Amino acid sequence: MKTAIRAMLFALAAPFSFAAAQEQPPIITPAQELTLLARDYSQADLDRMGRAAFEAVISVAPTKLKSVGFRFVEISEMRDVLREELLPQMLVQVEDKESAESSARTTADVMANAVIAKFATGTGEVLVVRDNLFELAGLLKMEELASKEVMDAVLCHEVAHALDNHHHPFRRLFATVKDTNGLHAMNALIEGHAQFVARRACAKVGNLRGFKLFTSSIDFLPETEDAGAEYMGRIAVAQFSFAYKDGERFIAALVKAKGAGVIKQVFDAPPEDSILISEPSWYLDPTLRPEQPYDFERTLGRFESTLDKQTPDFWTMTKVELLGPQISAAFSVLPKERYEEAVKDILECRVLIAQNPRGDGAMISAGLFALPTGPKAEYILELELAMIEAKRAQLPNGVRIEDSLVEELLLTDTAQFEGVWVDQIILVGDKEITNFAVLGRRGQAVVELNFIGFPISRKDAVSMAEQLLQAPAGKVKGEVEIGDSDKPDDAK
Repeated sequence: MKTAIRAMLFALAAPFSFAAAQEQPPIITPAQELTLLARDYSQADLDRMGRAAFEAVISVAPTKLKSVGFRFVEISEMRDVLREELLPQMLVQVEDKESAESSARTTADVMANAVIAKFATGTGEVLVVRDNLFELAGLLKMEELASKEVMDAVLCHEVAHALDNHHHPFRRLFATVKDTNGLHAMNALIEGHAQFVARRACAKVGNLRGFKLFTSSIDFLPETEDAGAEYMGRIAVAQFSFAYKDGERFIAALVKAKGAGVIKQVFDAPPEDSILISEPSWYLDPTLRPEQPYDFERTLGRFESTLDKQTPDFWTMTKVELLGPQISAAFSVLPKERYEEAVKDILECRVLIAQNPRGDGAMISAGLFALPTGPKAEYILELELAMIEAKRAQLPNGVRIEDSLVEELLLTDTAQFEGVWVDQIILVGDKEITNFAVLGRRGQAVVELNFIGFPISRKDAVSMAEQLLQAPAGKVKGEVEIGDSDKPDDAK
């Protein structure tokens, strides 16, 4: 089954996948003609563009930093820089160093082939992979992306990072991050402020067209005939959109409310929760934030401990908080009018992903949604159920559902919540994978619990979902034993 949470997990595992477009790029009229870059533009050209970008940025963001260096690099060097800088972020998301290093390597390998430019915190210079801009323009079918104006805007963005790192060292900032939720917030702060500064710098030198094209490319992806890839791509790109676009809106709202002096304040005391990026007034005045009805962090921590104790050294655990744009993208297999307002009501969505590091494909995911009222939680459950059928038409090429059973939970299941049991066989090529799931609601909380390639009885799966829905209120029953001896047919 690929319901909302499951689809998000696939997207999070490959966050730089390319899929279908979310937005159409700006139309460039003859009056807005751009200067296309030559593929062999020189280091001297880059130096001139870099100096101009530096001057444009410091005209709107004064600094004591005297200069920033710019240098062409090969993909291999960019990959090494990315691996080094990504590792601390991966250590926040993944519990063991070996898995974090593997994730950093995989992500850096993909990013190095796509990133146009990057401020390197280690050397304090802006690194540029010359060919990547042209490759990206071809991939996105946006010839105008490979223009001097777009490159100027990109360099302004990277120079803004250089200034921020000078005043508020990024390594020190990331060292304060405690969890994935805080990591989302930190990235939105850093990318959002760079966008805020770059927009004003580009406006001052008359290059808003280049800035808007650069920004549109963040969530503009090429078309594909693979519906599954399109769907997961929309989810993946939502994470970038949150950091760049929601992050910039967050900074703009703070500056509007408090003036430019608030920038130092927010870097000195960064938001620790990604919801604050979407609700800047809660950052400025914490008393405005509604009280959270549940402690999902504690709940998933207990669930993690149960899995680790019963099957030690079997799972690699990752906990994440899903962002509003990611949730919207996940529900996008449904008509927008069905989910758009409902997603805004979600107070929190946290997920625990347990994967088998031995690579046999086994995975357990536990997702929890918090809503302000019971009826709104019930509607989210309805959306989850609607997605079971809608997702059948959105599976990636080579994947199909061979058999599917969806049954309402009955009193015989001993479930103290409303929901359904899902039993599916998924064919990936010629490989058969089982998926068992429980979707349920109690009060203001919704749970989605998936067991992919992992045998478990219906009775035990329902009991584990029961624990997840009870724990927020502090009511935890005895732990349920799980293991290979549990067969799905046992409880049918």
